[in-house]
Amino acid sequence: MKFREYNITVSSSSSNSSAGKESDSFVLGASAGADKTLVWRRCNAVTVDAKARSLLNRLRQVGRDLFLPVGYPDSVAEGYLEYQFYDSLQGLCTYLRGVVSTSAVLVAAGVGDAE
Repeated sequence: MKFREYNITVSSSSSNSSAGKESDSFVLGASAGADKTLVWRRCNAVTVDAKARSLLNRLRQVGRDLFLPVGYPDSVAEGYLEYQFYDSLQGLCTYLRGVVSTSAVLVAAGVGDAE
């Protein structure tokens, strides 16, 4: 049976205990025969678990692109990842120190005092 596809798409969700929750897509099609029967057929079934894994992989890739140099690990020395971790931790602590000290100076000057 050949289908002529229309641009009508319906999405639904179903629960399957073995594969987790699925997100289904259906396309309305017409048979090429003389009776022109309209039928729904399923396409692009993707589990929610697969979508979550895909999102997690994309987030990991973005993290690598943001914090690691091009060509990592071949383009850097052996201890670079540990160095980058502690360098980032030091930068975060420096930022927090600035926030706390600025807040203390403003409170000492009477700015933001509730009384």
